[in-house]
Amino acid sequence: MTICNSSSIHHPAEKHNWLLKLMYSTIGMAEQEFSSHVILLFLGLIILFCVSVSAEPPGFLSISCESSSNFNDTVTGLPWVTDAPYVQTGSVASLDDEALFPYLRHLRYFPDAPTKHCYVMPVQESTTYLVRTWFRYGNYDGLNKTPTFDLLFNANEWMTNFTPPDEYYYEITIKTQYSSNFSVRVARTSPTDTPLISALELRPLLPSMYSFVKNENFVLGLHQRMDTGSLSVDNLK
Repeated sequence: MTICNSSSIHHPAEKHNWLLKLMYSTIGMAEQEFSSHVILLFLGLIILFCVSVSAEPPGFLSISCESSSNFNDTVTGLPWVTDAPYVQTGSVASLDDEALFPYLRHLRYFPDAPTKHCYVMPVQESTTYLVRTWFRYGNYDGLNKTPTFDLLFNANEWMTNFTPPDEYYYEITIKTQYSSNFSVRVARTSPTDTPLISALELRPLLPSMYSFVKNENFVLGLHQRMDTGSLSVDNLK
């Protein structure tokens, strides 16, 4: 007679239950690991998206002429940088007027003998740019006489014998071709007039915008910009 110990006998269903538990446990661990990878990937994509949205495209520049340090515009949040890396000549002055936009509280003027003084900024080839130049005399020299001078883009004269009204800006839309730099120059036209500039803005535009501006021979100059249909009488920037 063979005596069997009942405790050593496993019913087939119990064996299957053990296998199922092991399988479910393995699947659960795999699911947890997979979920962790998915979460990390999702967070990585969010960070990448935020960085790509917050970063300005190449050639996007806001230059405050003379400003000793970089700052963010309190209205638009746009970063403004000092002009030190982009110009080699000129002297600086500040305007004591807290009502001005921060980027117009400083200026660079050019009393030295050279006729032309140049800002050189990096750009991408074959890209359309909006270039905006700001001028705020503000009687910084106490002479109460707004100077007259020439304004040049890439060595081409666009405004001659130009006397900018106070807090004036002039802008063009132009397409770069083969150069990786773009220059803005102010030129002396009289020994008694000292050219100046307050701020520079450079904005790369989408290829679909102003597509008829084919190269540097096609340039658009701003004539007038109007806000139509607004209920506010305040000027916008």
